[in-house]
Amino acid sequence: MPKPFRLQTLLEHKARLEERQMLVLAARDAERRRAGDVLQVLHEAAVEQLRHMETLARDARIDAQQHRDAVAYLSRLEASIVLQRDVIAEAESRVQEGRDALVAILKEKRALERLREQHESEVALEDGRRESRMVDEITSARYVRRLQGRA
Repeated sequence: MPKPFRLQTLLEHKARLEERQMLVLAARDAERRRAGDVLQVLHEAAVEQLRHMETLARDARIDAQQHRDAVAYLSRLEASIVLQRDVIAEAESRVQEGRDALVAILKEKRALERLREQHESEVALEDGRRESRMVDEITSARYVRRLQGRA
């Protein structure tokens, strides 16, 4: 009976960790994409505000208070854009950490898989040797019986 791979439980654990880390990475990547979408919306709002201010200025339909309000809104949008860039940078950092963790798990899992393959090769080799010894014993026993039968 072939002996089982001693590290099989650890290999299965690494496979579960891999699955879990892939889910974590997917969640972090989705978070990063959402942060990018928010940044895009903020950029579009800033561009739209600039166009609106341009139109009002061109048509000379803007008073000082409207101008101050528009500039203040644009300033808040710019501040939000800066903050959102920081959020994106943090999200990208978390995604990279998740990737690094996944790569580490995959390396450990692959090393265990190689050990299992080596174990299976050794077991197959030992099985072959055992079978060869049994055939040799059977052949020797037949030879001895034939010799005894002739005598």
